[in-house]
Amino acid sequence: MGSITIAPLASVEAVQRRQTISHAISILGAKDGVNFPIIRAPHVLQLSFDDVGYTSAFGTAATTENISDLIEFARIWAGKGNLLVHCKAGTSRSPAAAMIALASIDIPDFGDRLAHLLALRNYYRPNTTMLRIAETLLHKKGALIDPARRTIQDASPQTVSAATFKLTKTLS
Repeated sequence: MGSITIAPLASVEAVQRRQTISHAISILGAKDGVNFPIIRAPHVLQLSFDDVGYTSAFGTAATTENISDLIEFARIWAGKGNLLVHCKAGTSRSPAAAMIALASIDIPDFGDRLAHLLALRNYYRPNTTMLRIAETLLHKKGALIDPARRTIQDASPQTVSAATFKLTKTLS
């Protein structure tokens, strides 16, 4: 089985030095004001949208097409190999994308593994627009939004860093 590493943009290079990445999901929007990093992986999906709930002057929200592409990419990954997921801050879009990737593959004990993934960092505040779209596409009403709401309620400040979740029941 593989792993999922959730990281802020600032940690991408360090993650790549520590582990071999087979798949990567890179999420940045125009409002982030930075370029996509160079990711040394055979399979890379770049998604362009901002960390907002809806498209406005404040940024561009995730679309059904974006999330559909993410789901398709996650199914290609299929839990095999090391998946790196990053956005600029590593607190909202990337944890949501990791949740969606986990929900997209056939994995036993999905609820338990999702809880372990969300427990990696208590500052995760997964982007609910992304999760809402994914729940519709995956026909998993409440399977992503409900755990994300619990995470947001329990959040407290912490230094943002990369965190890796192995698809076994243990955390690293």
